[in-house]
Amino acid sequence: MHKRDENGRGTRASFAELYDRYFDAVNRYLRYRMDNPWDADDLTAAVFLKAMENFPKYRGDAPVAVWLFRIAHNAYVDYLRGRRERVFTEEEMSYLEAAPSGPEEELLRSEEVR
Repeated sequence: MHKRDENGRGTRASFAELYDRYFDAVNRYLRYRMDNPWDADDLTAAVFLKAMENFPKYRGDAPVAVWLFRIAHNAYVDYLRGRRERVFTEEEMSYLEAAPSGPEEELLRSEEVR
């Protein structure tokens, strides 16, 4: 499956085959683990971007599916780390509570002020 150039690195055509073969499986893997399918789709795209960036370095030490799903797993773990709840100070909380939460509330406030 993996064509190599003269330096033993994977080629673009070979990466295209990898993408076609594993995209749906990686996307299912992430959708199963994530609450939001759109976040899973975004993360799938990020996984393949990272894989594409690193594909020339791939030497075949592990099967390509294992390599790709390791990238997906690490991306998912990073995603979870980024979602940890942030603890806000009292000053930040009072600002957040006072700020309108959306355009509807902002419109209502401006109407009340008028």
